Amino acid sequence: MDEKTNPPAPDDAPAPAPVTPAPDLSAELEHWKQLSQEHEQRWQETSRELEQAQEKARTAALAEMGTALVEAELRASAAAAGVAVPGHLDLPSFLGEDGRPDQDTISAFVESLPKPSTKIRGFDLAAVTEYRPGTSPMPTTMDPVELADLIEGRKRS
Repeated sequence: MDEKTNPPAPDDAPAPAPVTPAPDLSAELEHWKQLSQEHEQRWQETSRELEQAQEKARTAALAEMGTALVEAELRASAAAAGVAVPGHLDLPSFLGEDGRPDQDTISAFVESLPKPSTKIRGFDLAAVTEYRPGTSPMPTTMDPVELADLIEGRKRS
């Protein structure tokens, strides 16, 4: 029974292949180490270039938006001070080192602007608009006839 389940090998069967010794993998290991180092160097260079590009884009965006912010700050400060902003200004000169508007420079510039004159065609606007009790008649009621007389310069008795 044993012969039926496991028949003996014929004499003309091929001999098993001889086992070859393992090849020396140190050359292969060095090759992959070198490729890994090259890849790491390329990665570092690419990362450095990416950071430089991001910084350049950030600087450009701040410079572009910074001048718009400077213009808005100038207009707001001038309006609060009651002065007019001249037309053509070197807006980047009002930017700080961080690319944002420099409030001290803007405030100093707005304070240096000439104040508007209150005289119009020989009239002192401040004196005309300032009410001084007893110098001009004031209406005592909202009666249309009294108001019309006051406007036309007629005095009522």
